[in-house]
Amino acid sequence: MSDLDQAFGSSVSLIGKHPPLSHYPFSDHDDDIVIFPIALRKLVQLALNKHRGGDSALDVATFDSPQIVESMHPYWSALSIEQRNKLTERVRSILRRLVINEPELGKHLETLELRGGFKVHGPLAQLQTAIEKLIKRYEVQPQLNRFTK
Repeated sequence: MSDLDQAFGSSVSLIGKHPPLSHYPFSDHDDDIVIFPIALRKLVQLALNKHRGGDSALDVATFDSPQIVESMHPYWSALSIEQRNKLTERVRSILRRLVINEPELGKHLETLELRGGFKVHGPLAQLQTAIEKLIKRYEVQPQLNRFTK
């Protein structure tokens, strides 16, 4: 047995470890919790840009715009058409679910949209707290598909 085989003879635990997302941020195969922070940043960006004539973060039709998902992934132009389509459907589904199923998030996004870019420090701090709670809730919630193999 070679030295290398001996060094890696026992398994390496990956519990609590995350892939380096600075290289490739997410794919359509990743768990929702990997995509959530990026999707939430996009929702906040949309809410802040609403007063400049942008689309509403609360209107699910906004997510049908091809530029929404494209702007969320830095390697969009390198993806195949098939990958783009899968990623688009996945991200749209997550964005819709966040807006529809998370009323507290919707309330905070609406506040940002109504502020028109003025005096947003307080609402942004409240939104950050709400987002942190939301992410923690989804991080600990076991997914049903993890138990079916």
